[in-house]
Amino acid sequence: MAPATRSLLPVALFAVATSACPTRAVDRFDAEWQAVEVPGLALSMPPWTVRETGAQWQFGRHVLDEPGGRERFMEVQWTLATPTKLEELVVLYGPDFQIASREVGTVAGGDATTLLLAAPASGKHVGVTSWRCVDDPRNFMLTSFLARAPADLLALHRRVLASVRCRPSPGGSPSSSRSIRSCCRGRRSGATVGPGPAPRATRRARPCASR
Repeated sequence: MAPATRSLLPVALFAVATSACPTRAVDRFDAEWQAVEVPGLALSMPPWTVRETGAQWQFGRHVLDEPGGRERFMEVQWTLATPTKLEELVVLYGPDFQIASREVGTVAGGDATTLLLAAPASGKHVGVTSWRCVDDPRNFMLTSFLARAPADLLALHRRVLASVRCRPSPGGSPSSSRSIRSCCRGRRSGATVGPGPAPRATRRARPCASR
């Protein structure tokens, strides 16, 4: 092999290696994630700034701001209101968004559906998963609107989902669940979702159990 060719070989091999094994954006959180407790649910999330958190069992949200100041966020929310199908929520994210992929699986033992939404013109992506805990009448949703490539966004999103653990809570008894659901039957969520400016204290329909 000629000297010139020999000197370029290590550089070429390094380039191939780095392109085949790109740095995963989630790696830096592996040792730093924080435990999050919300009513009836425990999970691990990135150590980002908490924008909003709720303590009511009937409805609420826990929202984190992704670093970078681009109004990106990750949130977990819960509600007793009648759930809206994920496919019907696409229009709330804006006219440019469409379903890029759909997955069916489980979260903490409950059936779950995950959608990856994409807006080709802007390059924005949103991961959304909806699920219910066993013996819990509420509906849970994890939304990840992040400034990341789809693969990295979903890796972060799935890592949070894998950490979810359902917890018993005072509002989860069978008797209270039946009375709340019968009282609130027919109500629908009034929450707004989507990758716009950071959601600000968006409230869902108040369960009538608090009357």
